[in-house]
Amino acid sequence: MMKNILKAIMLIFIISLMSSTFVDEVTAYDVGNQDDEIVRTIEKLNELRVVYDLPVLSYSEELNKTAAVHNKYMDFNKSYTSIEESGKLYYRGRYPWDRASYAGYDNTYVFESSVKNINTYTSGIGFLLANPYSRYALLDPLYADLGMNSYDEYNTFLFGGSNRERNYKVVYPYPDQNNVDVNFTNKYIINPYKNISNVPENVGIPITYSIYTSEARVLAFNNLEVSLLNTRTNEYVDIKVINSIEDRNLTNSIMVLPLEAYDYGTTYEISISTNIRLSNAIQFDSSSYMVYVDYAETFTTKQSTDSLPVYSYITRADFVQNLMKISNYIIRDSLEIIFPDVNINSDNYKYIYTAYINKIILGYGDGLYRPEANITREQVYTILIRNYENEKNNGVIKIEDSEKVLEFSDKNLISNYAFDSLYKAKKIGLLVDNQYKFDPGVYITTSEFENIMKRYNLIMKGNN
Repeated sequence: MMKNILKAIMLIFIISLMSSTFVDEVTAYDVGNQDDEIVRTIEKLNELRVVYDLPVLSYSEELNKTAAVHNKYMDFNKSYTSIEESGKLYYRGRYPWDRASYAGYDNTYVFESSVKNINTYTSGIGFLLANPYSRYALLDPLYADLGMNSYDEYNTFLFGGSNRERNYKVVYPYPDQNNVDVNFTNKYIINPYKNISNVPENVGIPITYSIYTSEARVLAFNNLEVSLLNTRTNEYVDIKVINSIEDRNLTNSIMVLPLEAYDYGTTYEISISTNIRLSNAIQFDSSSYMVYVDYAETFTTKQSTDSLPVYSYITRADFVQNLMKISNYIIRDSLEIIFPDVNINSDNYKYIYTAYINKIILGYGDGLYRPEANITREQVYTILIRNYENEKNNGVIKIEDSEKVLEFSDKNLISNYAFDSLYKAKKIGLLVDNQYKFDPGVYITTSEFENIMKRYNLIMKGNN
């Protein structure tokens, strides 16, 4: 009873402190520090932008901070919107560019996009790329910077830039693109099918033809003709075509909405013919007020889900939670802040705390834990060995000098801190060492996690 009263008093104190200070500065927890997943997400998006010869994106800490605080604004105020209201908790500016400026971001243009309930940043970018309204920004040469952050169910991506150095035509899916999703899932605020009646449950990924220019806007799409052909059946897909003259949420674009799902492993041909009239003359093949479009290219959908592996990754918080649940520790809760980026009110805090007080996890050198970052292969084995040695007094695994050998072809990539744990994992049979790549920095997938934990459980049972 006394423990619950003390916890309630402490929570009231924390809330009152937050209210009185109006949360003037962003803490390390707000900023996120999920850097490995952020880097991987930016790299994946840049791989696509390079296809169109678009400028690559760089990480922006200022945009990261802006995204972090806006997520908290949406969560605490229960307001899923890009527009903030003055006077509310975590208010930093009415519009995204106001908030970015508050955080110290200098460039003029800022685009914000939020997604709820995603597993990773890369999956969030995938959902945004699938939607034509958010896709326009993801592929806009105007933007050179990107920041992202997550809090609870909210995930915000912020793009920033200053100018477009030249004009671009961008079609998505791009010519000869493979592994295009067969079904469209909307997680963006605006649904492209919102005003279309009798839409089937499953529809294909929308197609867009966009012009990016700072010099002109589209005034008309004259003689617009669009078709989408299934080359396997030689039948045309039923589609709805909407352009930016008809829909103010689009910019200089044609949007092609399939009204049926794509077939797996099938090549489709998208054909677009139109004369685009512009407000000003711009330079493509030549300087003109008209852009003549005669586009016909193909893309291919992914193979059946039965034949493709599904990659889902384990976060550092999820890994520790799973490990603590199968271990014999007493799960302890506390209001002690052991890592500034771990929320003491989160569901997995008690597992992280239990692992910490038992010296199973140590965190990073900067004092952070990065709970939402994906856990790497060498990190998994390091934590498992610490747990093995600590649990049931197994004791420290002794390694002779002759046993300090690894045959992995990429062992030079292993971090110094991980070598000792990998030697021990090899000795107890948890790790198979051979002449193949270990990929120490690769993220652990759910399937690999399950296989490793099966071996670990068998080893632990053998020690009982």
